[in-house]
Amino acid sequence: MPVHRRRPTVFPWERRRFLALLAAAVPSAAAAGFPGPVQAPVGTPARDLAARVAELERAVRPAGRFAASLLVAANDAPPAVKDAADYVCDGVDDQEQINAALESLSNDRSPAFGSQGGSVGLWGRSFSISAPIRLRAHCEVQGQGRMVTTLQATADLDGGEKQGVFELNSPDTQYTGVRGLGIHGGPDSSCSGIFYEQGRGTEWDASHLLSNLYIYRTGHHGVYLLNGPGDSRLRAGVLDTIRVLEAGRRVTKGASGYFIDSPDTCIANCESGLSAGHGFRLPNANIQLANCKSWFSGRSADGFGQGNGFHLDGHRISLVGCTAQDNYGHGYFIAGGDHSISGAVADSNGYNGGGGSGRGAGYTGSGFYLRGRKGHPSTVQGTSFDQKYDGANLYQQYGVQFADAAARVNLTLSVGRVAVQAVGGEVPRGSRVSLVS
Repeated sequence: MPVHRRRPTVFPWERRRFLALLAAAVPSAAAAGFPGPVQAPVGTPARDLAARVAELERAVRPAGRFAASLLVAANDAPPAVKDAADYVCDGVDDQEQINAALESLSNDRSPAFGSQGGSVGLWGRSFSISAPIRLRAHCEVQGQGRMVTTLQATADLDGGEKQGVFELNSPDTQYTGVRGLGIHGGPDSSCSGIFYEQGRGTEWDASHLLSNLYIYRTGHHGVYLLNGPGDSRLRAGVLDTIRVLEAGRRVTKGASGYFIDSPDTCIANCESGLSAGHGFRLPNANIQLANCKSWFSGRSADGFGQGNGFHLDGHRISLVGCTAQDNYGHGYFIAGGDHSISGAVADSNGYNGGGGSGRGAGYTGSGFYLRGRKGHPSTVQGTSFDQKYDGANLYQQYGVQFADAAARVNLTLSVGRVAVQAVGGEVPRGSRVSLVS
């Protein structure tokens, strides 16, 4: 049975530091109206002294005003860690202990000031997750590192793309964080790694943080952020240093490494590899990406797909220093409009030509595919080439391809070693195209 031990709401090392600072402040505590100093007479039971320390802690850290920290130990954690932990897992339904820790830290209210919150630390290598971990306002879950702490999804997580190992406790939950851990989909689960569906909330921006994560072989999307109905405020999220591998590869062609249907999201140093669908699918507005890479998108258990590296069908999206390599569809699928793309590299995309080998006819992707939207021009700058250039093993059909609906575009591109020619389609009126080939 799961073991729950109630401990002080601080990590042991924080507790020692806190008591040291408290001891130094005790002489002036009475003058400030706090309880007097701890002076245990000879023979005072230890439990009485502990109660007195707890009283002092409550005086200095009033409930609901300061964030706290709780420790959740995995079943495989060392005995000393389990003894110091607030919650101890038994390797079955470990989300129960994690959710209990989150619930005890937060009143799940989102105003920036005056609400409770804190940090849940996960100690150990493996946690078994059979239902979503429900994040609460102003709370973070932090592991020991993305290659150290692993949350393993079980077959009970079979809710499809709109279920995640991590979810929001309610559509109004804001200001959450997940850091330093890995999420593994497991052989039988069919959910997303992270699924947030945001409602109105109480602040203008939800401002969720996802950092230093490794998301592997999820049944559906690696990260799925979805604006809910009405005036959703799933905005100003930050995704930093996340590696997503094989999203949806076992379950569905429709899964993307990152499906970001939320505006004003900042994404940096993130990678998608071997996703069943697109690497980065971006159907919303004002999304910013920097130093991101997508490779081998479009590989799934039921055959090769048409996954694009970066699939932009939203508006006002900015990409800086991104790379699309060996994707089975286009490197950059650029629809919508008002995009700014600079320092982009398209390397040997259209990998599905000739059944995945790149040989012969049947090319399925170009470096840059521009569809655009009337009246919404975009600026694109970068390079497009095929590293397999030997006259036979070429992948990318064109360096850049214009679709019938392409809008005005300001294009500066270096193109070399492509299967057919540098430019495919008709350059749209009102465009400025500068090619070096």
